[in-house]
Amino acid sequence: MSTQRLAGERSRGAIRLPLLLALVVTGAAALAPRGSEVFEFWYREILPRWANATREIGSHVPFSLSEATLLLLLLLAISLGWRGVRAARAEGARWTWPWALLKPPLALALWVYVLAVLPWGVLHRRLPIEERRAWPTLSASEVVAALRREAGALVRGLEAPPARESEPSGENAVQALSLRAAQCGLDAVRALDPAAALAAAGARDFFPSGALAALGIAGVFLPGWMEPHVEPGLTPAERFFAIAHEEAHRGGFTSEAEANLAAYLGLARAAEEELRLAALVGLLLHAEAALLAPANGPPVAFPERVLDAARAARRRAREQRWDFAARGAAKVNDAYLRASGDRGGVRSYGVFPELLARARASGF
Repeated sequence: MSTQRLAGERSRGAIRLPLLLALVVTGAAALAPRGSEVFEFWYREILPRWANATREIGSHVPFSLSEATLLLLLLLAISLGWRGVRAARAEGARWTWPWALLKPPLALALWVYVLAVLPWGVLHRRLPIEERRAWPTLSASEVVAALRREAGALVRGLEAPPARESEPSGENAVQALSLRAAQCGLDAVRALDPAAALAAAGARDFFPSGALAALGIAGVFLPGWMEPHVEPGLTPAERFFAIAHEEAHRGGFTSEAEANLAAYLGLARAAEEELRLAALVGLLLHAEAALLAPANGPPVAFPERVLDAARAARRRAREQRWDFAARGAAKVNDAYLRASGDRGGVRSYGVFPELLARARASGF
């Protein structure tokens, strides 16, 4: 067998093997709606050990393992693509340039997909939590009423005199609150659906600053190394909500709506006033029409600092978001979420208020 033919067979294998694995993994995820039962041993035993092991490794290095891995893969793809172009030029087959250039990144993308979906799409919960808990179905007016009651209760809690002195402001205080937000997210996960214990890891700032904001994203969970990341430029309220949301993903909730629900429930029950304020701001940003639209009755009387925090979040998003990039990122995210088992895709983010109302109606 010639060297060129052998190289061609290897290159085709580099594509076929991860493609086959990707199809198998995606098919298993799609055909196993009760994956938390089917993969009980892996979910209960292997995933927590992997998560805590990677956290231990990550705590001893000053950089994100996930971002370093993605950077190395990108550099490898560029290197292999350039070698493919040079080989095509040497053979004089100019028409093969596009394939030679795309083949290495395609193979790497497929491998990344397989490695990401294995812990994220297969080992995480498949059946929506509202189906497991049989939460009642509510009409639109009942959802609005429930959300207004929820917001009113949180507002009254914020207006009550503090039970203890406020924490001093500063970088250390923010870090402590960030870790508490992460713990709140994991506590809510266990309250909603008991899972294997995970230690709160907090979240790393995503580098470079502004990259996630340009895509319209507040945070991201990279499952290969089980690392949550958040946009460094977030406002304080956004940051705490995003950290709790990403920790809920790490705790096992694939659905964006369920992760939002866990983030809200955990923060709303926190002793720290800053975290409860973050929960209220998150609720306001996701259910503004239900809480403030005149058609639904007198607007909920939010404290001015809550309204200021919500305005700051909207202003930051408007100033930092690149619409053309955000639209492309939304399409990629939608496809990934659906492949991972979140049947609502990106629309799942907006289901959180209704899910909260249904949870409260069930007495949760």
